[in-house]
Amino acid sequence: MEDLTTNTTVPSHHHDNYAKENKTILRMWHHNHSLTLPFIIMCVITAVFLCFAQISLMLIKRRLNVLKEVTVTISASQLEELIEKKRERDQNMFTISMPPIRGPPSYSSIDLSDDSQADNSYASHP
Repeated sequence: MEDLTTNTTVPSHHHDNYAKENKTILRMWHHNHSLTLPFIIMCVITAVFLCFAQISLMLIKRRLNVLKEVTVTISASQLEELIEKKRERDQNMFTISMPPIRGPPSYSSIDLSDDSQADNSYASHP
């Protein structure tokens, strides 16, 4: 029974002493203005970390550009299949779309010839 009470009272008393020590240390730091040194150290550490982060980001960007080139060269192996498919599509499109492509110049020539034929036919009828 006595051991349990002493065991429960000792940690709380120790905790109180620890809190008092922390408060006195903080008061000493604020009193001596020695927080400027840890602040300067933290600023230097963050500056170094940011420099390393920027360098690593530039290296990662270079690696990504290299990876883009690699993926382009890998997809170039499938380029022949895509070219063949596109040629087939182009042939199908040319067979469908060739008359409209020839349409406007042929229509203009047909219109001119139709006008001349119409004039000739009207002239030949009477």
